[in-house]
Amino acid sequence: MMSFAAMIGDSIAKAEVSNPTSPWMIKDPHFKPKAKHVIFLFMNGGLSHIDSFDPKPMLTKYNGQPMPGEILDTSARLAR
Repeated sequence: MMSFAAMIGDSIAKAEVSNPTSPWMIKDPHFKPKAKHVIFLFMNGGLSHIDSFDPKPMLTKYNGQPMPGEILDTSARLAR
């Protein structure tokens, strides 16, 4: 992100001088921001909801019961 900002920094400065009323230019916020720092975590492949420690009462309720619906045999499709 920092390298992208450096690459387009000159073009933004030129656009700001040439057309300050462009709708694509960054405008001042409508309110004063309160946050001083932000930590953004993008966890691709993060913790599964099954592996987390959240209580799951429905798992206890349906424990040992068969899955609803019919089981599809997909082995015939793969043999083609």
